[in-house]
Amino acid sequence: MHGSRKRLDSNLKFVNNDFKVKCECSTIDSFALNILNRFRSYLDLSKPISLNLDGADSEGQFEIQFKLDTIHNNTIKILKYKSVKAFISNSYPYIIIDEFQDCDGTLLEIVKLLTSSTNVLIAADPFQQLSDSEECEGMNWILENDFEIFDLNDGGVKRTKNNKILNTATCLRKGENIEGEKIYITASVSKHLTAAILKPNIHYNIGKGNIAIISPTKKSNFVKDAIASLSTTYTFKNGPNKGRTIGPYNTLLGSDGYANVDELLIDIPKRPLNKLDLKKLKAKNNFILNRCCERSLKKMTLRNLTEVPYDEFIYTLNQFIHTHDNFYRKERISKLTLTTIHAAKNREFDTVIILWPYEVSGNTLYKRKLLYNAITRAKKNAILIVQNKTMDLQALANDDLFGLIIDKE
Repeated sequence: MHGSRKRLDSNLKFVNNDFKVKCECSTIDSFALNILNRFRSYLDLSKPISLNLDGADSEGQFEIQFKLDTIHNNTIKILKYKSVKAFISNSYPYIIIDEFQDCDGTLLEIVKLLTSSTNVLIAADPFQQLSDSEECEGMNWILENDFEIFDLNDGGVKRTKNNKILNTATCLRKGENIEGEKIYITASVSKHLTAAILKPNIHYNIGKGNIAIISPTKKSNFVKDAIASLSTTYTFKNGPNKGRTIGPYNTLLGSDGYANVDELLIDIPKRPLNKLDLKKLKAKNNFILNRCCERSLKKMTLRNLTEVPYDEFIYTLNQFIHTHDNFYRKERISKLTLTTIHAAKNREFDTVIILWPYEVSGNTLYKRKLLYNAITRAKKNAILIVQNKTMDLQALANDDLFGLIIDKE
C-alpha cells in the first residue's frame, strides 16, 4: 500500500544519501503501470496508459484508461519478452518485496516473472495475512520451489521491549497460553462501562506518546458508542483521582489529511471550462486545483482548444487527488488515532487500545491473526477491551481465542 511505501521511502533515504545507491520504493501496482507504459508498443498500444479509478477500460482521444486487473494482465504479457527481462535485470539488479503474504492472483504472477529476470528478495509472515483462509498462495509458491529461506521468527517483535506485549503476541502466534504476564484485558457489558474504561486509559497514556484506538471494524455499535463517548467528560469516582474530571478527547482525533473531493467540486462550474475559468480556479491557491488547471491549460494549448470538457477536467482532478493522497500527502501522526486493524498494518503507535466487539467473525485462526496484528502495533503499551455478556474474565478464559491470553485461576 502507498502508506507503507511512503514510510519505507523515508526510512531508506540513507541508502541514497550515504551510499549513493539509487533506491526506489513503489507499490507493485505502480511498478506494473510504469513497465506497461514503457513497453506498451509491444501490445500495439500507442497512447499513454493511466489507471481508471472508476474500474472500467476506456480509450479517449489522447490516452487509454485501464482498470487495475487489465494493467496487471497486460504487464504479465509484457514481462515475458526477453528485451523486457533484460531491462528489468539491468535497471533493477535487486528487487525487495515486503508483505509478500498478501500477494496472490495477478500480483503473484508478476512477482513470479520478476524472479526469472533479476534477484528478488521476499519478506513474508504468513501469520500476518489478514484472511480467514488458511491457504497462503504466495507462501505455497515459495515452499514449492527451491528458494533459499531464512527464518527470522527468532528475532521476535522488533518495535517493543514490553514483555507483556511480547508474551501476548507469542501466545497468539503459537496458539497456546504460555507462562508470563500478558497485556491488560478487561470485559465491558455496556457502552457506559466502555467509556469508563476507555477515557481513563487515554488519560494515563496520552502523555507517553501517540495512542491508536484499533478495532476489527468501525461499523460496530460497540465501537461507535465508544468513540462517541470521547466527546464528553469523565469524572473519577474512586481512587487517588476521585472527583477529578478529564476529557473530552474527541478534539485529539486527528485528520488523516486526505483531499476533500466535495469541497473541491463546489468551485467547479458544471460545463466546459475555458481558460478564464481555469485561471480563476488557480487563483484559489489550492495545490490540487493548481496542478489540475496547469495540466488542463497545457492540454488545451497542445490541442489548440478553447475549452476542456467538464468530464475530462473531473477525470484529471481525480487523478491528481489520487496522486496527492498517495505521493504528496504527509502522514500525520496524531495524538489520538482511530483506525481498523487492516488499516493499521505496517504502522506503529506508542499505545494501542483495542476495542473488540461481538461482531468479529471468522475462525479462531483468523481472529488470532487479527488480534496479533493489533497488539503488535504497540511500542510501549497495549490494552484490550472486549465486549462481553459478563465482566468475569474467567468466562472469557474459556473462549478459544481469549483463553490463549488470559490465565485461568
